[in-house]
Amino acid sequence: MIDPATIAYVQAHLHDNPERLLLSAPHNGQVDIRFAVQQIKARRRVKDKLPAWYAHPRLVFPSALACEQASSEETARYKRRFLQQGASVIDGTGGLGVDSVSFSSMADKVVYIEQNESLCEAAAYNFNTLGLNNIEVRQGDCIEQLPALPSVDFIYMDPSRRDRRRQRLFALSDCVPNIVDIKEILLQKAHSVLVKVSPMADIRQSLRVLPEAAQIHVLSVKNECKELLFLLERPLKKPVPAEQVPISCAHIDTAGKEHLFVFCLGEEEATQTTYTDRPPVGYLYEPNSSLLKAGAFKLPASRFGLQKLHPHTHLYHALDLHDSFPGRIFHIKEVLHFNKQTIKTLHKTVPRANVAVRNFCMEAHELQRRLKIRDGGNIYLFGVSLSDQSYALVVTTKEN
Repeated sequence: MIDPATIAYVQAHLHDNPERLLLSAPHNGQVDIRFAVQQIKARRRVKDKLPAWYAHPRLVFPSALACEQASSEETARYKRRFLQQGASVIDGTGGLGVDSVSFSSMADKVVYIEQNESLCEAAAYNFNTLGLNNIEVRQGDCIEQLPALPSVDFIYMDPSRRDRRRQRLFALSDCVPNIVDIKEILLQKAHSVLVKVSPMADIRQSLRVLPEAAQIHVLSVKNECKELLFLLERPLKKPVPAEQVPISCAHIDTAGKEHLFVFCLGEEEATQTTYTDRPPVGYLYEPNSSLLKAGAFKLPASRFGLQKLHPHTHLYHALDLHDSFPGRIFHIKEVLHFNKQTIKTLHKTVPRANVAVRNFCMEAHELQRRLKIRDGGNIYLFGVSLSDQSYALVVTTKEN
């Protein structure tokens, strides 16, 4: 699917200007320059997301959209935990095939299903190039393909979240395929079904339309929420109430280490927390993005013995260091009232800082402009609301 001359051209020009390369098309008869430039652009897009794929010169990337929608290597590895060794798997929305490749390391057989012909051709070629002979490629609609397939242990579905104008979709019922309409068919074919939902979707609303959910996983990588996963299981005699469905907040840090925080919505609702009645001291705790997405706002304070700054300021503090906290920890240097004097003089002592705001009266870029400080350095400056409704600036250095 990709000849040696094209492979050599792509590798030689990975760091060149793609538009300039296109101008050379009439002067190069050995290589399809447009295809080669497409591969160069795609490889740049997946360099950090799919480093092992990027490093493999013979793999083909069929489109920019496929690269954009594909799972990262970290998130694909995370999803292997839902399989037992030797499982049978259907990847009903195959796409680029990253998840199928990951599943294949655990499964005896993976059936990759994809409607788009070019994606199927590229996937079949890539699977063969990677030496994966336990993945079967099928082109067509997943639901139309299912009757001809035997029952399996596990089905994975990642419905398209773009409309015809490529606008983002968030509601499950708007995505293609419509999981709400076909979930019973899927659960008749498999013991469990893992559904990837938009990270912007509302968890409570999703639970209302997916009462079969036995687990929810909120996955963040390098503090950016990447995936929201619902594990559906065949209906039990006594389905788990929505408030008791376990939510696993998994964060993969820059070193590849996984941090896990598990709770349920009912536990969060029942938790009482304390709010600081004075400026924070000691250490400032910022939960990672998976906790914030899942709605774990009070539980971190309760479990780690922290005080919250304000009901709507999702930051906590304590005199003691709790280095197992699922998020970033900062050492508090000083807390300043946000007033005219501070605005006028802070840049003299803090000329450079990483500025962030939480439940504050302005955006971070505006605060930085008002304070006349430059971006970067070792200082982290938080504009916050305190429990007495006052605004403050918390000057910190990063602890972890």
